[in-house]
Amino acid sequence: MYYFLTHTINDKLAGLEIAMINRLKIFREMDVPAKIVTFHFNRQLHENMKHWSIPESDMLSMFDFFQNAVSLPTDFEMQNDVEQITARLIEEHDGELDVQANDRAVSFLDRQRQLKARINRNGNLATSIEWFDRNGNLVRRDGFDTRGFLSIATFFGQDGGVAHEVMYDIAGNEVINSYYHEQANGEIGNTLLILKQNDVEMMFSDLDHLAAYFYDQISIVNGEQSTFIADRSYLVDKPLFLMKNTVKKYEFWHNTFTTDYSPEGPLVPVMENEINSGQLNGYLVPTRAAAVDLEKRLPASIPVHNISVALNDEMPTVLPFEQRDPDKIILVARIEEQKNISDALKAFKIMRDQRSTLKLYVYGYILDIKLNERLQDQVRDLGLEGSVIFKAYTLSKDEIYQNAQLLLLTSRNEGWGMVINEAFTYGVPVVSYDTKYGPSEVVTDNQDGYIVEQGDYQAMASKSLELLADDEKRVDFARFGVDAMRAFDLKASAERWKALLEKI
Repeated sequence: MYYFLTHTINDKLAGLEIAMINRLKIFREMDVPAKIVTFHFNRQLHENMKHWSIPESDMLSMFDFFQNAVSLPTDFEMQNDVEQITARLIEEHDGELDVQANDRAVSFLDRQRQLKARINRNGNLATSIEWFDRNGNLVRRDGFDTRGFLSIATFFGQDGGVAHEVMYDIAGNEVINSYYHEQANGEIGNTLLILKQNDVEMMFSDLDHLAAYFYDQISIVNGEQSTFIADRSYLVDKPLFLMKNTVKKYEFWHNTFTTDYSPEGPLVPVMENEINSGQLNGYLVPTRAAAVDLEKRLPASIPVHNISVALNDEMPTVLPFEQRDPDKIILVARIEEQKNISDALKAFKIMRDQRSTLKLYVYGYILDIKLNERLQDQVRDLGLEGSVIFKAYTLSKDEIYQNAQLLLLTSRNEGWGMVINEAFTYGVPVVSYDTKYGPSEVVTDNQDGYIVEQGDYQAMASKSLELLADDEKRVDFARFGVDAMRAFDLKASAERWKALLEKI
């Protein structure tokens, strides 16, 4: 069994988790058992899995594991019907509660018009029930898993913060008690977890130690040792290295590994800790250049293997350029400093000054609110209002790429740059900084796109305008890009992974 480790699967994902989901498809193609493993509590996990088409058989959550809820019985009856809960609460209070309902919640007030309880709802299903004391303070919140069972009760202390949590199995039995207190750094944090398993109580000082115990529990499958691949390293490394069982441990490094993005710079602290742990069997990196650079920095006892993260399991419809919006330029990046969106705006300013009808569409969720505000200010300062459109996060690749003329990429650093592959499958040429790592191994300069020097937004603007002005070249670039992506289809990707698994 191969386990791919991250913290959770959210409704909005970074390229790292998308790479993990793609890897699951490859392992299914090879008929090699594998699962994504998570250890953060997430009541929406299974709804998110549906969004990302992850079968239950390919996912293992620590809390599902301990709550006996990895998969629910076929005859399971949902416990969060709003009407049933409402009727029960009215009966328990002898009909003395006044009920007020709207599309978002059902509120219960006593004779003094004091709020006693509130059912938060999504249609006919309750998402949570909140309980209030005589002074109107929130004292308890019961949360339902999206599959319909009471999963957690959260109790709030005198300052309104979380003091205690109880997690339940699908039969309503207490499984985990979690306690919160002030820590040495002055912050309130999780200081004790008590797991009840097979009528035995076990205590853990924090979530990492509980996760290490969980990893040990799943480490042997059918009598064989499992292999753990850490993807979200900075979150999963501690429990991975706290394990008692001996297993194979690999780090999949999805990004640059130095603090200044140069191959010779100081290693990031997370990697320093991994190397010093003495437990690693090796690193996996998505680009050849990263493999060469990283190998120079590691002891000979830790091998580095190159394996691409990209996968194109289906080729979309490629629209002819004459059917696309002639002015649509796209940037696909979450709002954070790493993506260096400011440079893209500077490049686009030069482009828009030469061709006033151009529009830049920025697709991505907001990770840094203050940066988003600065980018909005920059748009105004550059006089680009109405020409730069920030779009909400969307799962629809057709919406993003199908109607576009060009993709810009200005990241300070990348592990691969999955958006390049996505753009090429839609026949969208790419103009990218020579970012470490990824773009130069996907884009063939002057064949399916352009690679310009890191930070040279003037060159990016110049190459983009050149390509926009040459219809024939743009068509050629699009064709070459689509052809290049055939090397990343499911079968080709599976062959590369088969060769790697023979080594590790």
